[in-house]
Formats: sequence, C-alpha cells, structure tokens
Amino acid sequence: AKPNHVEQKIGEYVAGLIEDRSTLQMGIGSIPNAVLTQLTNHKDLGLHTEMFSDGVIDLILNNVINGNYKKINRGRALSTFLMGSKRLYDYVNDNPFVEMRASNYTNNPAYIKQNPKMVAINSAIEVDVTGQVCADSI
Repeated sequence: AKPNHVEQKIGEYVAGLIEDRSTLQMGIGSIPNAVLTQLTNHKDLGLHTEMFSDGVIDLILNNVINGNYKKINRGRALSTFLMGSKRLYDYVNDNPFVEMRASNYTNNPAYIKQNPKMVAINSAIEVDVTGQVCADSI
C-alpha cells in the first residue's frame, strides 16, 4: 500500500539521514517502504538485509542501489527471503545481482559490520526510556 501523509513525512526525514554509499537493512512495514520511496536521488547504496520487497526494484533498476561500495558481497543485493508481488519474484528469478543467503550469514554481525555506513530501517511498537525496542507484533 502507498504510504499515507504521516508515513511519507517520516520517510522524507529518515531518507534525509541516509548518506550516499550507505548499506541498507530494511525491515517490513509502511515506514521502511516510505523511506524507500524517498531514496530516488541517492547514489551508490548497498543492500544487506534479511528481507526485501518490491520497494527496492526501481531503486536497483535506476542504479540507486548498486552495491558498488559494499565491502562484502560487493555489487550484489544480499537477502535471506523475499516478500512481495509477482513482479518481485520475476525480477529476482535468475538475477545475478540478487544473492540469497541463509540467515546465519545475512544476520551475522561479523559480516554486517564490514559494510560501510550500515543503516537499519525498521518499525517498532514501542521504545522504552533505555532505548530497548519492541517490534514483536509488526
């Protein structure tokens, strides 16, 4: 679904915090999707994420996400699973740019930390005063 006005404003703000040549981890939900819609003028982003959906396709096709500055899996969009439309599955089928790996690789901090400017974009149900995040119900 298309982001509503509030989600779009959040997406604009978050996208403004992301630097060119960053490597993205995208969560599921309307906020990460709203951020993706605002990244069209960014350059040389990478993708190292457990899951991605349709929102990354146009960014890849327009060379916004190209993985050129990742330190590992350079030049590839790395993921463990996909969730999206037939367009997404058709796009990734036999696509050498998309590398699917087991979660013990994709979610391993020893690999994640090798990528420059790693940015995680996720939704949360609540955050407490110590910064702990609850996202169990999203």
